[in-house]
Amino acid sequence: MASVHESLYFNPMMTNGVVHANVFGIKDWVTPYKIAVLVLLNEMSRTGEGAVSLMERRRLNQLLLPLLQGPDITLSKLYKLIEESCPQLANSVQIRKAVVLQAQNQMSEAHKLLQKLLVHCQKLKNTEMVISVLLSVAELYWRSSSPTIALPMLLQALALSKEYRLQYLASETVLNLAFAQLILGIPEQALSLLHMAIEPILADGAILDKGRAMFLVAKCQVASAASYDQPKKAEALEAAIENLNEAKNYFAKVDCKERIRDVVYFQARLYHTLGKTQERNRCAMLFRQLHQELPSHGVPLINHL
Repeated sequence: MASVHESLYFNPMMTNGVVHANVFGIKDWVTPYKIAVLVLLNEMSRTGEGAVSLMERRRLNQLLLPLLQGPDITLSKLYKLIEESCPQLANSVQIRKAVVLQAQNQMSEAHKLLQKLLVHCQKLKNTEMVISVLLSVAELYWRSSSPTIALPMLLQALALSKEYRLQYLASETVLNLAFAQLILGIPEQALSLLHMAIEPILADGAILDKGRAMFLVAKCQVASAASYDQPKKAEALEAAIENLNEAKNYFAKVDCKERIRDVVYFQARLYHTLGKTQERNRCAMLFRQLHQELPSHGVPLINHL
């Protein structure tokens, strides 16, 4: 049976089964299970749309204290405890479980789980969670090399987020639509869409989401530049490098070394195209250091948002 930390998606650095993460502002070595509980605490701290109620927070506080102090427990036991305390967070746990199944290449199992969760959230009329599930289903499709099937899901999510005035989810959905268009080979349209989403994300979004948005802008700029003449292409690549620097700064703020590794790899390729050997070598050296620390598995940069 899967352990709890396998069900809650978190992307820290792992060495010999132990997670190295920045907890409460200091570097420390913690177990994956403790990280999973901290993810729940983060969910509890949300404000605004979809925030956990005060009563639910109190019930979860009573639940989390012994979990933080006690040994690892199974996914099914934790899920049952959370479902009794706060059904809203139980749905979030299920989404994270689907993410893990995707990472394990169990696409059909992830799809079944998300479809079941989608029906459940629709019955509860939990619009915010319905949109989150639709975005997860869309991601599953493009990871399965089926971006055209993802489009109806994204359009449905966009319609719901606009109908219920969920501004941040609308921006997140537009970001996903732009990414789908990039995969489909229409980066110019993706760039036009990004102008609709980038401002609210940079103004109010999480730091990691700001970095993702700027990274996507840079990818679209490079893809669009393929058809330009040489002077215009060089100008577009320089602009993309600047946006990559901004994305890297956001990722550095949350110590997301995996994303920084991807950015410097991309920058090294662009500097090579522009004939800037010194800058290319600097990025290549940083990539090598990060790659040794966090080996990648040959997944193309364009295949994840």
